[in-house]
Amino acid sequence: MSPKPHLVVIGGGSAGFAGAFRAHALGARVTVANTGLPRGGTCPNVGCVPSKFYIRAAEQFHRAHHPTYRGWRPAGTPTLDWPALVAEKRELIAQITRPHYVDHAESLDDFEVVDAPARLLGPRALDIGGATCHADAILIATGTRPRAPIIPEIGPGVEWLSNDTLFDLPELPASLIVLGGGYIALECAQMMARFGTEVTVLQRSAQVLSHQPAYVAKEIERWLREEGIRIETGTSLRSASRNGKGVEVTYEQDGEMRRVRAEHLVAVQGRQPNTEDLGLETAGVETDRSGSIRTDARFETTAPGIYAAGDVIGAPELVYTASEEAERAVENALTGSSLGYDPDLVPWVVFTDPQVAGIGPDEDQARARGLDVDTAELPVTRWPRFRVAGETRGFLRLIRDRQRNVLVGARAVCPEGGDLMSEIRLAILNQTPVPEIAHGFHPYLTLSEGIERAALKFAD
Repeated sequence: MSPKPHLVVIGGGSAGFAGAFRAHALGARVTVANTGLPRGGTCPNVGCVPSKFYIRAAEQFHRAHHPTYRGWRPAGTPTLDWPALVAEKRELIAQITRPHYVDHAESLDDFEVVDAPARLLGPRALDIGGATCHADAILIATGTRPRAPIIPEIGPGVEWLSNDTLFDLPELPASLIVLGGGYIALECAQMMARFGTEVTVLQRSAQVLSHQPAYVAKEIERWLREEGIRIETGTSLRSASRNGKGVEVTYEQDGEMRRVRAEHLVAVQGRQPNTEDLGLETAGVETDRSGSIRTDARFETTAPGIYAAGDVIGAPELVYTASEEAERAVENALTGSSLGYDPDLVPWVVFTDPQVAGIGPDEDQARARGLDVDTAELPVTRWPRFRVAGETRGFLRLIRDRQRNVLVGARAVCPEGGDLMSEIRLAILNQTPVPEIAHGFHPYLTLSEGIERAALKFAD
């Protein structure tokens, strides 16, 4: 009997463990080297899980103070116990991470997790916590970390929070300055504003969500501003300095110098790949200008036998794509297959309220590819599910290839809009004719009925 192939995974986050478990299922002996964040990495410990926990808590708190229905008269005034919420968040993280990343991992034979840093010594050799280890294949899944504030001048004593540390503040801050207008920044801004914090968002681009069409950005900006969030776009940051117990940020906008003060500064201006001190150069693993590891369509790096997956290889930087990339990477490494995926078929969601969601190219991107496209849009005000809920915010827009009469993409700004994208993904994947979508059977007053009603508009 031939010995089992040995896969070494550098990184114990969602991608790393997904790849490790898949390799074990394929019959490999697995070693996972993890350092930095606890097992599970960003998503369950400081990212997706705590942020969505707080977002839902903030939503309930906001609704209690701003009921949708005129006949709802809440008894008393709901109050917030921030320390209790932080403690509940920590309990939730433990309940999610321990069974999967600790108990399950420790129950497997030929599966070792070493809580120590790893460094490449060559194409097949590594140093893990001071011990030399040899591998038949290597997967790098070290993820990313928050970037420091991108401000030309930062004065002494200026401290900053990231989305990783914001969720562990011992007390609810009175005010925040949020640097950045991407999806993490907007989620954090709305969440904290709904808890009662005064929030100012400073965005360099002319709109938030700078990679999305203006009609998407302007719609979510509209509703965030209506909730009292101050959003300043087209800003050029100049300096940050201490101001009493807080911080003051100076920025230029429309040719004028402006200042804003707050208790804390939150930097959400992108993330930095964790590729330092891995010995990449000794094995011939190349990175791009941002520090992300270069891979081909099979997730193999420039060094044969060394693969990479997850946020460390760059966009789309989503936990579900990271896990899929890692699983496909190790299958390619161990079986010689060539598994990849089509980025156009990856749905995405911004968990604001209303949510922002999409899949595939927008209409301008589709036209740039030479497609003849048109769109059909259903406003929330014409959506039975939302009419009975008293909702008025947002829309669903479908993007159709006119020649083939099939969908190629979608954009939504509406409550729970992310839940629409999986059905639309299947329609795109299976090239479902638009008339079939428009005359499907979606139960009345369901969320998915909006897809059918929007598709019907192509016949108008």
